Amino acid sequence: MNEAKLSFYDMFDERRATGVPWATLKPAEISEEKHLWLYNRRDGSPGGLAARLRVTAIGLTPAGQTICSAKLIEARSDGIAGSPELPFVDDAQVGFTPIGGSLLDSGKYLDIGDIPPGGGRRLIFRLNLPEGFEDYGPALILLTAGYREPES
Repeated sequence: MNEAKLSFYDMFDERRATGVPWATLKPAEISEEKHLWLYNRRDGSPGGLAARLRVTAIGLTPAGQTICSAKLIEARSDGIAGSPELPFVDDAQVGFTPIGGSLLDSGKYLDIGDIPPGGGRRLIFRLNLPEGFEDYGPALILLTAGYREPES
């Protein structure tokens, strides 16, 4: 079966990434933005369409768990990568969506559309911590993406 193969890359599009570390947490402030790329078969090898993609975040440290369960991490899609010939729509979003938790639970993920083989989407993440947020140390947040097979 020709399946999609998803992978995250850092903001410079050079190294594989799995999470986003925030060393400094500032309550009542919106953090700096963290940029990542999400690819489907970045190497251009043949494969399937990653259809109806969703992205969410899961906390790996106590601070990360608190942030994700309260959906204090926000995300948006902003741009595409790949050959201009790819059947691909840039659905860049203006606003951020709070995410955190399961890819199966409505309201806990960001819908980012499709990615054909050899294509990618730039994703932007930020923290929006309320006043009084208790700092439990560094926040390490794992990003996860999932897709469904294209409808026939």
